[in-house]
Amino acid sequence: EYASLLNKLKIKNLDPAEKSEIEKTLIQRKNVLLPIYRQVGVYFADLHDTPGRMKEKNVILEKISWKDSRRFFASRLLRRIKEHEIIQKIREADNSISYSDARTILFKWFQQVNPKLNWEASNQAVIEWIEVSAGTLRKLIETEISMPVLLRSFQSSIKNYSQSTTSEVITKFIKSLPASQQEEIKKMLYPPQQP
Repeated sequence: EYASLLNKLKIKNLDPAEKSEIEKTLIQRKNVLLPIYRQVGVYFADLHDTPGRMKEKNVILEKISWKDSRRFFASRLLRRIKEHEIIQKIREADNSISYSDARTILFKWFQQVNPKLNWEASNQAVIEWIEVSAGTLRKLIETEISMPVLLRSFQSSIKNYSQSTTSEVITKFIKSLPASQQEEIKKMLYPPQQP
């Protein structure tokens, strides 16, 4: 009915009184249809935004009751802050690592220690692991991230020099280190012979 009224309005030789009558009828029809369409639109939106539907589509991990929401989001925020701090340290050690790659590295380290825990759903466990493992994480960043970066940098800076020049540079570098570090290097290069 609404579409036919719109078509009648498009007629060029339409009498002004008839045109006015059609416009009134259109407005009345629009006022009748608007609440129905609004109700359909709200229902359609509800189908997409309910917790059950969102969980079904894997947009959320779980439904959270109102009474638990503050505790959940506070721990989620704290977890994300702590996670972000470690990710930034990883990226400082190697600035070629993207944020998502650094997060994947952190996730792998967590899984090595906690293989049965769900990384995304275990906010409190991740917080505790980061706090308890601060020293271990520092060491992992040093050995798995910083050290390879230093090694690549060193290799690229000496690749154009002769073997004798490279050996001389390494020897001078080792001699510039404190005596305790020189001893550690000797032990690594010349491990004690086992009988």
